[in-house]
Amino acid sequence: MKSLFINKYINILILALIGNCQQALLAALSSGNIVSFYNANDKIVVLTSQNFSSTVYQSKIAWLIEFYASWCGHCQSYANTYREIAIDTWTWKTIIRIAAINCYAGDNNALCRQHSIRGYPALRFIPPETILGNTSKAIEISATDANVVKKRLIKELDNIPKKNKLWPQFTPVNRITLEELYARIPSTVKILLVIAEKRNDFIGRHIMLDFSKYRDQLAIFRTTTDGKLWRKFNVSITDVPALFVILRNRTAQRINIERNSSNNIDYHDLFNNAIRSYIQQTKYIKNFDDREFEEIILSKNALKNAEMQQKLVQKKNVTDEILDKNTIYRKVNMVDLELALSYMFREEVPQIKEIYGEAYDALVQWLTVLTKV
Repeated sequence: MKSLFINKYINILILALIGNCQQALLAALSSGNIVSFYNANDKIVVLTSQNFSSTVYQSKIAWLIEFYASWCGHCQSYANTYREIAIDTWTWKTIIRIAAINCYAGDNNALCRQHSIRGYPALRFIPPETILGNTSKAIEISATDANVVKKRLIKELDNIPKKNKLWPQFTPVNRITLEELYARIPSTVKILLVIAEKRNDFIGRHIMLDFSKYRDQLAIFRTTTDGKLWRKFNVSITDVPALFVILRNRTAQRINIERNSSNNIDYHDLFNNAIRSYIQQTKYIKNFDDREFEEIILSKNALKNAEMQQKLVQKKNVTDEILDKNTIYRKVNMVDLELALSYMFREEVPQIKEIYGEAYDALVQWLTVLTKV
């Protein structure tokens, strides 16, 4: 029976069958360079096989984790989007943290396999207090646009059954009086806000998470237009979303939001700015640090500027080389192929002690095809 003992002969196979036509692959194999996409400045927790379990499992907060491989072209393209998610959710950190692990580095590959990672980049939501090793609790989230991912995170946070008293209350308060609403909040609360919005809007829940750090002093609720409470605020359906502060005398005072005529209004930023201004004016919230919100704005602007510079450089390179779209596409795919091969031969294939039969024949045929690439 034909068989191949991988650990002994794999390097010979690579050299003999791939040869000089895959110099980039061989360079990657010999150098073993591992590139980490993120660091603490990205507001992303960098995980490894050594700190993963102690950080994520049985944690009091939830986690969003990106499993990526540093050789993966799609992961490189997605990195700035993931940075944007981390920046936008930085003030949510008492509820959820954003993290990443490079499955190509060190012993991380085995851990990624334990979490059934089959492609990159892969996002997983880990609920709080998940028991060590209970990978079935990890919820897959598509690696897509930052706003889409944030909305999905809000949905998953809303679905968590066990929440402490200070956890943001996403459920709308629709059948309740203002007196009853006041009875729900701790005595430490200095400001009570209500956001009136449509049932499927995310503004209220997003704002709750933004200010979750101050939830012992700032209570934020949402009421929706399919209930009764919002009608007491004397606003029409065309006026929502709207923001109200509930005063100690149990009356509602609307906080004006500066709106423009644009159809693409970012209500989240408008509400966020209005609440920050109200807190600074009233000075009711002790130790309120607006610099944290300013830092987010600066980080987002810096990220956008970096992306613009990167696009300009890429555009210049394309112009200088006078490359057509198909040529660029082929080059990108060749780099991805070479790096994927490097990963496969360094990490995946050596885990198989012996290949024989149909698997052996398929491997030989596949390697033969590679020599013609």
